[in-house]
Amino acid sequence: MSNYEIFILTKSDMPEENLKKILTTTLKLSDIKLEKLERTELSYPIKKQTHGNYYLTLVKIGSEHISELVRKLNINKQILRYLVINRDTEKGTKPRRRTNKYVEKVNKMKNAAFQKNNQQQQRPTQPSQNTNPEVKTHKPVEESTTKPSEVKETKKEVKTEEKVDKKKTTKTTKIEKEQK
Repeated sequence: MSNYEIFILTKSDMPEENLKKILTTTLKLSDIKLEKLERTELSYPIKKQTHGNYYLTLVKIGSEHISELVRKLNINKQILRYLVINRDTEKGTKPRRRTNKYVEKVNKMKNAAFQKNNQQQQRPTQPSQNTNPEVKTHKPVEESTTKPSEVKETKKEVKTEEKVDKKKTTKTTKIEKEQK
């Protein structure tokens, strides 16, 4: 007997009782807790369906019953997708074991960050070397005297002048070639 997690996606018009009936008859269990997760719009159509219901159930049963359930879920046209996971053998459910090297590396990084913060807090502030209080020690940000609309206009004017000059130069070269 193994623990199984069964995740089922059904058509939106399929009643929950029909799914419960399929599960109870196939798995031969009298009390199945079927949890309806949500009714949602699918990311892409599955068997020409754009909406579906998601169901989840956890059961403890033998593998022979699971193979029969998979066969029946494949036959039923109301079931769009399903996923059966053996929770006892699935690697993703067990917590990751941390090695000593990893723990040492994390602790070293934490200590370095802690020491850096302490150094910044303990650093004394140096008084300004200027004796005049009106003079600031940092350079102020220079503000632009031109407005953005003026800048755009000047750029347009420059472009038009360049085009005119190019036309003149091309015309003169044509005339020169004809004269020669």
